[in-house]
Amino acid sequence: MNEHAKTKDPIVNCHTHIFTGDHVPPWLAKTVVPWPFFYFLPLSALVRLFRWWYKYPGTIPYTNWYKRRSKGYASFQSFLNRAGFIRKALEI
Repeated sequence: MNEHAKTKDPIVNCHTHIFTGDHVPPWLAKTVVPWPFFYFLPLSALVRLFRWWYKYPGTIPYTNWYKRRSKGYASFQSFLNRAGFIRKALEI
């Protein structure tokens, strides 16, 4: 028999836990925030805040009206930067 057959390789316990916002303990902040303050920071409230943000205000930059407005503003800024007569008029 060879040397490798005599010794066994160690067992490595390698696994992960994947949680959604619905399955995270509410007082998880207890591990990093001092005693009375972690009650003011329940994880469920934080998850609700992030879900609301990504559902409503977080989607505004991807709407058509916002893209048109941004493009129009960039065009106007470009025009002002390239227009030499405006720079000369502002120099007194």
